[in-house]
Amino acid sequence: MAIQNKSDGRYFLLDANQIVKKISNREISCESLVRSCFERIEARDHVVKAWSQLNKSSAIKESKKLDKVQKRQLLHGLPIGWKDIIDCKGYITTCGSSIYKNNLALINAAPVSMSIRSGAMVLGKTVTTEFATSFPGATTNPHNPLHTPGGSSSGSAAAVADFMVPVAVGTQTGGSVIRPASFCGIVGFKPSFNTISRYGVKQVSDSLDTLGTFSRNVKDTALLLAGLTGRKEYFDISKIKPLKIAICRTENWNLAEKMMIDSIYLASHLFSKNGINIKEINLPDVFKSLDSAHHDIEYYELSRALQHEYLTTPNLLSEAIKMRIVTGQQIKLSQYHLASELTQTCKEVIKEKIFSKFDLLITPSALGVAPKGLTSTGDATFNRIWSSMGVPCITLPGFTGSDNLPLGIQLIGPMRGDVEVLSKALWVEKLLKKSL
Repeated sequence: MAIQNKSDGRYFLLDANQIVKKISNREISCESLVRSCFERIEARDHVVKAWSQLNKSSAIKESKKLDKVQKRQLLHGLPIGWKDIIDCKGYITTCGSSIYKNNLALINAAPVSMSIRSGAMVLGKTVTTEFATSFPGATTNPHNPLHTPGGSSSGSAAAVADFMVPVAVGTQTGGSVIRPASFCGIVGFKPSFNTISRYGVKQVSDSLDTLGTFSRNVKDTALLLAGLTGRKEYFDISKIKPLKIAICRTENWNLAEKMMIDSIYLASHLFSKNGINIKEINLPDVFKSLDSAHHDIEYYELSRALQHEYLTTPNLLSEAIKMRIVTGQQIKLSQYHLASELTQTCKEVIKEKIFSKFDLLITPSALGVAPKGLTSTGDATFNRIWSSMGVPCITLPGFTGSDNLPLGIQLIGPMRGDVEVLSKALWVEKLLKKSL
């Protein structure tokens, strides 16, 4: 995946902030940028297979329109890749299933509309696993096509990592933003629950589904989040040095690969050298059942969300997803309520007993590097409990594991502390780039 110098119109190498600045200053045109992205896609996507749908002529037509607009918005001219469970007008929302091969979207999902309002454009739809669960699509890891890119936001992560698009949007119910971003070596951000509107997005779990972003640096993350929400406060971040960080040893700490744990301790050593107070903590005992509670909530809600497909076209569903639906139907209402109550208790405990003492938690983004093979998207062990609590999580690249594949470390902050998490992640990102 060698990338050469930016020359001869190789604008696909630019990051999002560079793009909007150059377009605003009329140093490059929206059309030339889009054509450059398609050149990269045409050169690489036969290997990476990140895109489920592209409409080159439509995208170029839209870019020409944007070039004629005099008033430049926050995301003016920025092309975005959208996970294929998110409605984009004029594109088919397949949800990674043949059931929806003709499901043409007549309107845009709310976050798509928000991005267009901010001046962005749809570059195309990115591959998702079947209904954003675990049955994989065709996408490969851009660093090694024999390895998974992660999932369920497989195409979004891979397209950004391979320089086909500067930013993309995905969703996370368990670990579908953080894990693929780590596997592909980019920045993945799952904001606080419901920060980005879910209207027009195929539902899996109403209590857990969260839209998130993929980019190649933290500043681009903040820019995209501001455009998707219409809230410029998310973009107005500045580097803030965290004062207290805790290495959070979850119940499944011993499942992480040695290189992942080594990366966590290397990062913590760098933090300590730069005057940050570092401690190791174990979560209170009440968290021991939270992973199981996440399972109960997800499967219970998934079994309701996919009832139409299960009743009308079960033969077009994978065995894996049918198993989840059947399992969810067997979960008793009382069990579901207990899982929801436990989740609420953990939200209160982490706010009062953890984030009252620490600015950030640091923990693995995944078990390790992207597993070899394309039949699995990896394990969400180090993601599910944070998805349950709805807290903001960001994975930062910079480390390398076995087979020269990337590793990411995960930073976690308090609920609704997204601006502070991004600001502190900006400081951490600079430290990692300087020191590694």
